[in-house]
Amino acid sequence: MKLGTVEQEAFLKEHRTDFLKMWIFDIIIGNSDRHGGNVLIKGDTVHAIDHGFSIASLWPLGASDNEAWNRAEFLEKIRFENRRFYGALLDEQIPQELIESIKNFLERPGEQQILTELLEELYDERYASACLRRIKTIGRMLIESGRVIFPPDSYGSYIPIDPV
Repeated sequence: MKLGTVEQEAFLKEHRTDFLKMWIFDIIIGNSDRHGGNVLIKGDTVHAIDHGFSIASLWPLGASDNEAWNRAEFLEKIRFENRRFYGALLDEQIPQELIESIKNFLERPGEQQILTELLEELYDERYASACLRRIKTIGRMLIESGRVIFPPDSYGSYIPIDPV
């Protein structure tokens, strides 16, 4: 699909919720490399591909926070990349069914525990804790605003990366 075409605009409009879900997912995993080449469109379905530049890739298992990566540099990169790819969604109203899904997850500690345990199996306790904090923070932010927002200079305070 050629960028800027009527066909593309119609596709984006029809799949707005899919792109909103992708945006939320990218912020949760800290993906700083989302661009048109990392989205696969197959038929009438949108797939997010290539998650190589997410927090897990920048936070090696067993590394201390100082060894693993430069937090400020990472936050700047994710803020810039998310704005560039998802900029058309800025201030977009989040569909009520997506807000309800977020609320449901935030109200179910059992499901949060299952996610934490699965992430601990894949990564470690520190990463799982940081990921769950991001989900909770982003969830509250989206429920309160009801819109897609890109926090300006305080992005890091909205998107906690480090575990408590």
